[in-house]
Amino acid sequence: MHNRTQRLIQLMQEHDVTPKEVGEMLGRTAQTVRVWRSRYDARTIPALTLDALELKLSKVAA
Repeated sequence: MHNRTQRLIQLMQEHDVTPKEVGEMLGRTAQTVRVWRSRYDARTIPALTLDALELKLSKVAA
């Protein structure tokens, strides 16, 4: 599994967010987030998109 996939899963668990919520934060669909999260799909979340998610989640948690 790709490091970015692992980080996405970790962030979603830590912040208790759904694929729909992540998709809304990033302007993507819940289906896209599910694909990024998949262990069996070669498509991973782009690095800059993952960085943006981390920033948004850190602001929500603060």
